Amino acid sequence: MRAIVATLVVPAAIRATHGASRPFPAILADFMLWIDRPAGRRSGAARTEFPIDHERYADMMRMPTTPLTCLILLVVSMLAVAGDGDAIEIVRQPGSDGKDSYVTNAFSGWDATNFGDNEYFQIMGIVAHCAAYVEFDISAIPAGATVNAATVTLWAAYLDGTIQFSPVVSPWDEMTITWNNRPGNWTPTLSYPISRGAPDGPCYWGCALSFDITGIVQQWVDEFNNGLLITADTGYTSFMMASSDNLTHPHPMLTVDYTEPLAVEGSTWGAIKSLCR
Repeated sequence: MRAIVATLVVPAAIRATHGASRPFPAILADFMLWIDRPAGRRSGAARTEFPIDHERYADMMRMPTTPLTCLILLVVSMLAVAGDGDAIEIVRQPGSDGKDSYVTNAFSGWDATNFGDNEYFQIMGIVAHCAAYVEFDISAIPAGATVNAATVTLWAAYLDGTIQFSPVVSPWDEMTITWNNRPGNWTPTLSYPISRGAPDGPCYWGCALSFDITGIVQQWVDEFNNGLLITADTGYTSFMMASSDNLTHPHPMLTVDYTEPLAVEGSTWGAIKSLCR
């Protein structure tokens, strides 16, 4: 959208400040070619440079400029070239190599027990007796990206109450984490009601549920990713979720739709800024 606006505004501004010295269609054609982007991004591959053939657009670069033209060209060109990227989707649903575990102090001695290889997480809301930790690899998402949407999908059973999510504040190890050494931050960032429904319903004995965690994933991209803390407010009722070690039910899955940040090659900006000299 920004590219379209720039394509209309910049040539008009140039023509307005230089009179009829150059035909408007020629200016428009030059500028449309100048902001044209290669088709490589359609595949979703990372692309951070937009090299410009300066000889091809020599007419535009050699045009005499006034300060007003220069200012408009710099600002709007920046919006055009570094504005809208293509949305990319990634899905993470690891197998037994996934990183997840749960911690509990519900029974004597369990506060020092690790459950990193269990097939299920157990979550109980009363006095925060249990909590699950899940971490997904999002290293493919570059710093500065905008997360448009992100959902975590969990297979859960015996669920009634509220499920809660928050970002984990410090690193943890799947095979050593326990109730006693768990990371902090037990204040929920997101909460969703959950219900197993009627006995003949699809979720009474367990089903896969998806939850929107867009804000948390954006925080991972902007700051750091130590995973997701899952707690619950279920009273004395507990519910189970399948882990990445489960042999029967779907494993935890993260789906992220994001837009990459776009950067412009240094020589390109140099050519643009040379108009102001």
